[in-house]
Amino acid sequence: MSLHQVFYVSRAAVPYDSEAVQTILSQSRRNNRRGDITGCLMFSGCYFAQVLEGPRDAVEASLSRIGGDARHTDLRVVLERPIDRRAYADWSMAYLHDLGLEDDVAALVTCDDSSDPGRVGDVMSRLTPDTVMGALR
Repeated sequence: MSLHQVFYVSRAAVPYDSEAVQTILSQSRRNNRRGDITGCLMFSGCYFAQVLEGPRDAVEASLSRIGGDARHTDLRVVLERPIDRRAYADWSMAYLHDLGLEDDVAALVTCDDSSDPGRVGDVMSRLTPDTVMGALR
């Protein structure tokens, strides 16, 4: 089976508290298990960054559903590629709350240089699974 990975950023439509984010995570985890999708969601307070990976059709369907979700605006895909193996194989949807990424994710959402591999790589590296994130799956 060929795998596909998408990394997108978006702006929260309204301020979200931790309970609202937990609702988003619960829905994402349920949907992702059904579609054999893994990934990680980061929320910085005003912006979302998310990596989705799995079968191409399932990832594209998920991204389409997310694109129509009124809970966020200004969705921008900043990386899309085929992959040989999953980076988030153990997480139906890992979660990271990182206020320190606010400016970096905002730049990806609002700037025309979102295709800058350095900037994209910097943000994606913060979404890398580790022992701390393992407790958050």
